Amino acid sequence: MMNLPCLAELPVVVQKVRKEHTAPSPIWNRSVSPWFSENMETLQLRVTKALEDLDSKTLLVTSAVPGEGKSVVTLNLAAELARYGKKVLLIDAGLRKQDLRTYMKQLRTQHGLDGALQGTCAIDDLLCFDQQTHVFFLGGNQAVKNPAKVLSQKMPAMLAQLEFQVDYIVIDVPPCGAFEDVFLMEEYADGVLFVVKQDHASQGQILEAVAELEAGDLPIIGYVFNGVSGVFSPYSYGKYGRYGKYRTYGHYKVYGEEKRPQGKTMRPENKRAPGAWRNRI
Repeated sequence: MMNLPCLAELPVVVQKVRKEHTAPSPIWNRSVSPWFSENMETLQLRVTKALEDLDSKTLLVTSAVPGEGKSVVTLNLAAELARYGKKVLLIDAGLRKQDLRTYMKQLRTQHGLDGALQGTCAIDDLLCFDQQTHVFFLGGNQAVKNPAKVLSQKMPAMLAQLEFQVDYIVIDVPPCGAFEDVFLMEEYADGVLFVVKQDHASQGQILEAVAELEAGDLPIIGYVFNGVSGVFSPYSYGKYGRYGKYRTYGHYKVYGEEKRPQGKTMRPENKRAPGAWRNRI
């Protein structure tokens, strides 16, 4: 991971709950944290530049293990892209949980991404527009039992229909250190952004996850160092060595499944190169 560029360092943000039983908004602005806002803007600019260099518009966002703040970073990145006048589609491809919609409380539909991929409902009927972020959203309300099968069905046709309607497609996928979903989605994206939370996953888990990603053809445009605590400076981007101590994540059963066996690759065999789906339309 030392060879990957750090696109942004995002500080820990603590929000006060204003009303009883009301969760704070995950969309963080300057009034909540000036440092977060400024560095999210930096992330947006660097992601935009990276995608322009790749002549692409579809980005996967993943992490090594659950709990690194990946989904909140993804949502804020999509909102920041939209703030600059871009038409952005945010897709929740974490079919094992489908919880990204909970951050957008006003968005409710009966079906989700699985329905669009299986052809049980029209894509246009599932797209929601979030008034708070000005982001178009596609995601479900409940977990899917066989996400690998669902993700392999009709994805090319769906993305072909969607990519001509928006400027950017940002896809939130499960952690690549535990599930194969990100590798199933590689073919349908043009780049991947990796999220690392300070003092969360172990060094071995992070490096192993990055090695898995680098083994494929999908370029890693960089990583986001999330949840940074202590003295924070916008000029502190630097070597991965300042990550601090590494705490092992332990055995987890998040997303409804066991983590992968130690040393076993999650990369499916006979995978096509990124963008190859366009040749099958």
